[in-house]
Amino acid sequence: MSAVPRLLAADRQTAPVAVDWAGYLVWRLRRFGVPGIVGVAALVTCAVGYRGYYVPQRAAVAVLQHRVVTLEGLAREHGERALAASPERAIEALPTRADVPALLGTILEQAHAAGVVLDRGNYDLALVRGGRIARYQLAFPLKAAYPQLRRFIDGTIDAAPALALDVLRFERKTIAETVLEADVRFVVFARNAP
Repeated sequence: MSAVPRLLAADRQTAPVAVDWAGYLVWRLRRFGVPGIVGVAALVTCAVGYRGYYVPQRAAVAVLQHRVVTLEGLAREHGERALAASPERAIEALPTRADVPALLGTILEQAHAAGVVLDRGNYDLALVRGGRIARYQLAFPLKAAYPQLRRFIDGTIDAAPALALDVLRFERKTIAETVLEADVRFVVFARNAP
């Protein structure tokens, strides 16, 4: 028997097996029906999603948790050193009262850059810690659109880290109005220069 008839005989023997598996698969799918096929597809999707998304995310969360523990330890250590340092160092880090006009200039620049008009402002000064520290409250009643107010506040805090936002109140007369009435109050602590 030559090689060609043997190959043809082998092909005839394997071909029905392949057809039987295909037929069996078609028969099984027909038996499952549409709900069964949808269920199998959902299980396959869940398995692929678990392997492709959940497992890598679980590893990333473990890395982040390790970083948090490390950073908490560093913060605790740094906090203990900061408590041991004198409050005089914190006071020395404050701007001087002579720097406050420059801070007001920064506020005006940021208002202009954001398109907010500062018609008026209220400035209150209070001395604390026996007159060594001055607390300035800078209050501004404003009328502007929300994005402009956000740009003004964000830009001011970014440009002048010594300022802190103390009070922020928004009011809109009607829902259709785009212009808000806002009360914005910043606070800054300054030291009296010796």
